[in-house]
Amino acid sequence: NTTLLTQLANGGVAVGTTENDEALRTDPTTIVATPFTHFESLWAGRVFARWLRQSDLPPHRLDPPELRSVISDGTAASVAWMLERADSGTKVVVEGSSDGATWAELGRGTTPPVQVAASAFVRVRRVNAAGDWSDPSDTYPGSGADWLIVDGFDRVFGGGYQASVHGFAATLCQALGAACSGASNEAVALGQVDLANYPRVLWMLGDESRLDVTFDAAERAAIDAYLAGGGHILVSGSEVGYATDAAWLQNTLHATYAADSANTATVADYTFGVAYEVKYPDVLSGSTVIWNYATGGAAAVGWNNRVVVVGFPIETITPADLPSAMTTLRDYFGD
Repeated sequence: NTTLLTQLANGGVAVGTTENDEALRTDPTTIVATPFTHFESLWAGRVFARWLRQSDLPPHRLDPPELRSVISDGTAASVAWMLERADSGTKVVVEGSSDGATWAELGRGTTPPVQVAASAFVRVRRVNAAGDWSDPSDTYPGSGADWLIVDGFDRVFGGGYQASVHGFAATLCQALGAACSGASNEAVALGQVDLANYPRVLWMLGDESRLDVTFDAAERAAIDAYLAGGGHILVSGSEVGYATDAAWLQNTLHATYAADSANTATVADYTFGVAYEVKYPDVLSGSTVIWNYATGGAAAVGWNNRVVVVGFPIETITPADLPSAMTTLRDYFGD
């Protein structure tokens, strides 16, 4: 690979050596190492899928765009999605909803962002030249800027949730009872969304594990800077302890991984694992214990009223109880 890279460069071929989505889209040729084994590289971190999406191959007519951010000031929202090489001239329709069930078109465009009215639920769909509509994307909140919900839940294989898109970011905003914007973890890593613009951030990981990459280097750097600037962050995920660098977890998020599975679906007065199965809820330790599992051990820990880490996906709490659970976590931040 190194020899090929040198020969291409000597032959005047521009070769990219960066593996983020924007570089894959704009660099004509890319050669870059991955941290995964030969077998793992077909699915871990969505590496192969991400390369295919930027390969000039046209997307399947049902394949939705990848929603990147819905940034709202409470009146208007700026909606962005991931551009693909084959997207030239393709229209993307932004849809909004007040209840997550009935949708209406808010706007459309061929390049992001598209400016639309603020909405509690926002998603995008692709319309090709033949008039075929794709399936809808993930759903993000677009109601304001009290919280930023970061969607880091990209796991597709081997987890408890089997669908390719979800609406958990918007669901969590509704449970918070707050005005929220939404962004993907990729948008944060690429610097397209600045955490510093929000007093509180909720970073959801679902059941992402080691091969899904809970936090890459750019995401860790963004969170480091955000907390150094006085921000407040809530992180939720069933493998956040198991799959995250232990030193960074302890030094930045002030949590320690204690055990791989609590062997229960009950925490405090709540049942989780409802929206999808949670196989290995992490047992944690930290300076302040907010919730304990029914089997013992900390399910949620906090630090300095500014950081909370939850060892299971909070979006899987019984829907009727989710607002109460979110109120407890908000209270820790002093809301």
